[in-house]
Amino acid sequence: VTALVRMPPVAERTQSPGRLVAVSAPELGPTVADEIARTAPEWVIRNAATAAEEMQAIVAGAEMDRVQMLSDAAATEASLDERLPHADVIHLGAPFRVNGASPLFSSMLLAPDPANDGALEAREIMNLDLRATIAVLSDGASMTMREAADEVGAVAWAWRAAGVPSLVLPRWAADDVVSTELLVAFHARLRAGDTPDVALQAARATIRSRPKTSAPFY
Repeated sequence: VTALVRMPPVAERTQSPGRLVAVSAPELGPTVADEIARTAPEWVIRNAATAAEEMQAIVAGAEMDRVQMLSDAAATEASLDERLPHADVIHLGAPFRVNGASPLFSSMLLAPDPANDGALEAREIMNLDLRATIAVLSDGASMTMREAADEVGAVAWAWRAAGVPSLVLPRWAADDVVSTELLVAFHARLRAGDTPDVALQAARATIRSRPKTSAPFY
């Protein structure tokens, strides 16, 4: 009920590019790294350089006064809590994986700060007050935990409860270069005023139309 009541109305087209908050390559603290190694050794943490290149590519065509980027030691939970409520579009390239056993504990790994543990969980997202039309979680490891795909709905519900009606995340890891090209096309269409569903379909069609990337793998 909360998710439905708080869900903002979605306009068919926006009049101008919204404010983008983008996160990539947080500087993970040793405690987080040790915890992952101990409790989830099969979780392959996303390459920081790949995430940084992705963020630079998606913001290349944006008006920079409408973009806030966080990376390295600045990509903390406290920084996100401060900026996410003002974002119209959210792009999170930090390491993320759906917890198939307990989806509301699905964690996004961030740089540590004095007040937080360096892991932003879905149960914490649902308590935020957001206005963004879409959140993109681009880590290809999102669904690598067993039974994670069955629990994506709970993660999407947490974002809806916070006020974000649309969530995009990959079902498997694909080619890094092509994935970035898809995201660049997607964000370009969002900036042009397309709704998230139209923008994503157009970006997919662009990738499919190329002979070298027409296979479903891409």
